[in-house]
Amino acid sequence: MFKKIAFWLDNARYNALVQSVLPAFLAVWVAHSEPGFSLLCAILAVIGIAFAHLGMNLLDDYFDYRKKGAQIRDHLAAAGFRARIAKCPYLTSGAATEKDLLLAIGVFGALALACGAVIFEYKFMSYEIPEEIKEYVTLSPSQHVIDVSPQFFDLTFNNI
Repeated sequence: MFKKIAFWLDNARYNALVQSVLPAFLAVWVAHSEPGFSLLCAILAVIGIAFAHLGMNLLDDYFDYRKKGAQIRDHLAAAGFRARIAKCPYLTSGAATEKDLLLAIGVFGALALACGAVIFEYKFMSYEIPEEIKEYVTLSPSQHVIDVSPQFFDLTFNNI
């Protein structure tokens, strides 16, 4: 089981996660002092971003493989692009099938969506209005509707 997870993490190019996770950490750092900030949601968002990134890397491999097959690296190099030594070698070597790849893409995508669903449930379905704006905003829990008074916009735009 762990070998299979390591196999897909490696082929999803986990070493490129820094490209999406660093901006996510920056967003968490910027937001941490805002009212309503949730460390749980922040952690889930970063994890969800990582899963989405991994899934999209694999999806890129899938479409490259479908379009050019085993010669994808040769086509990229001939066009003048800097290409990895081997593009989707796990498919060209037979270590995984297209069906395996699609399953891995689905798992990474489902994990990303699960993180987003938890955040959505936590932040929007059980939302509590911060104290500093409670007099301007009312929440209808039965309908999950937020009603904002015109004075809220005056307060918001005057602080910009």
